[in-house]
Amino acid sequence: LKLRDFERGVASTQCAMVHDLSARCSQLPGDSYDTVAETDEEGGLSHRWHHPAPSSDRQLMAGGLRRMAMVGTALVMGAAVYALRQTATSRLGQSFASAQQLMGIKAPHCLTDEEEFAGLCYMKCTLLTGGRAPFRVAASACCVNDNQFFCSLLQSQQAISESLSVGGGAAIHNNPHAPGVGGICALVEEPYQGLCYQKCADLTDGKSPHRVGSFACCAGSRVDCLNGKGTMSTSPEFGGSVIPEAKDTGRSYKAINIMDARCDHDEDEFNGLCYTKCSELTYGKSTLRTGPGSCCNCGKGFFSGLCCMIPWNVVTDPSFTVGISKDGEPSDPHPPGMRVKCSSEEEEFEGICYQKCSALTKGQMPYRLSSASCCKFPGQAACQNLQNAVVNINLDKSQDLSNALPHAPYMRPETD
Repeated sequence: LKLRDFERGVASTQCAMVHDLSARCSQLPGDSYDTVAETDEEGGLSHRWHHPAPSSDRQLMAGGLRRMAMVGTALVMGAAVYALRQTATSRLGQSFASAQQLMGIKAPHCLTDEEEFAGLCYMKCTLLTGGRAPFRVAASACCVNDNQFFCSLLQSQQAISESLSVGGGAAIHNNPHAPGVGGICALVEEPYQGLCYQKCADLTDGKSPHRVGSFACCAGSRVDCLNGKGTMSTSPEFGGSVIPEAKDTGRSYKAINIMDARCDHDEDEFNGLCYTKCSELTYGKSTLRTGPGSCCNCGKGFFSGLCCMIPWNVVTDPSFTVGISKDGEPSDPHPPGMRVKCSSEEEEFEGICYQKCSALTKGQMPYRLSSASCCKFPGQAACQNLQNAVVNINLDKSQDLSNALPHAPYMRPETD
């Protein structure tokens, strides 16, 4: 026994002193080990190294099971923390709403086709994805399940597109908005520079029907008023603007019957959105879409799901999260039957939607030259003649529905 204790002490000292050979000294006498003796030049014993014996299959399996258990425990703990946080947030919101009711405060709310996320109103994910990914987990992401933790880990649970970051209601500018604001002007109002005013036609008994300023109305043709040739009327009574209020009108831009629409033949449908085909993005190498940004090379079949669970069979690239426009150009992924575009009553100029010059000028100046100018002819040279063009800040507007501000193209039904 004393000899064995002495050997263990020597081995411990060797392990502490020899760093580059520490792997050889991982076990001490009394454990399972192989002994290698080294001799000096005179044949005497110089060192004795103890090599760990090779691990058995049972030991390797036990180590693997322990690692799997640790990963599973971490996942469960993460999900539990997320669930507790969501519950606390929900109860805090309910308590705040109850306090407002007790105080007699009518809290603003989102529209019937909207859901609130991070303080803003978005169109419901269940409508945007046809019910395939009904839970909103981010401004531009919906999920198959309501657990954000697992959804962030598994691409197969996600639907991702900037097209999902839209508000509901009948407004042309389907921006996400705070509850109670960001809607449309009333029927007795007209929009001007983002605000709602009483109609000039009502204020002047039809004598000056065209609004050209916050406190100014104009008599004459629309083109004359834009050119400054009309008769101007100004009055403080013409002001009195209000912010457009969000209203339920019974018609959302999703209300058109497109719930049964399908993606085009050159698109993949995944979790309710249309993406460019994986076969085109990978030149035929990976044909099965397994996530917004991932494609699989297993092909379609009964065992494709299991095959695509193997990491080296899946190609992941953020550039795969892309759709295709009607013109064949790259665009955001979109729900079936909908595209990111201007409305049919608007025209796109340098990436922004404006009300058509043909509508603003009664067909006299149908070609848009800039945000605030329209021309009789499509060429720039002819439009240098002031007789052929009109320049006015009131041309810098979008469709009258909503707040009439120019805006980026939004997701709309293809037929709208």
